[in-house]
Amino acid sequence: MTTIDKIPSDKIPTPEDFAKASYSAYNAEGTIAVRCGRDGEITGIKIAPEAMKRGEKWIAAEVTRVADMAFQKSMHGIRQEMEAAALTEGRSTAEVGVLAREMKLPTADDIQNIEEGEQARLHTPT
Repeated sequence: MTTIDKIPSDKIPTPEDFAKASYSAYNAEGTIAVRCGRDGEITGIKIAPEAMKRGEKWIAAEVTRVADMAFQKSMHGIRQEMEAAALTEGRSTAEVGVLAREMKLPTADDIQNIEEGEQARLHTPT
């Protein structure tokens, strides 16, 4: 979930919307959450009490993995910001797509695949 997702779909997000954006990711169990700001900087980590029983190594690995997911979402937010700016300026989002690919900014499909992969972990035996 991102704060940008909360903006009505018929409204092009403004630079102010993106400036306030945050991007969160959760592990499949819901015991680890990481939030990043617009620039990918971690702005919050939550560790549920039941995760503490899993040990320090597991927590460290899980926080690192979930932080990467949140970072990828923030990079997708930059892509969305570039597309919104193009629309506001009357330019095509196709040219933004070329630049975004060169910058390796994830697409909405990439983010969906990341989230689906995380949910699949919940159903994979360990």
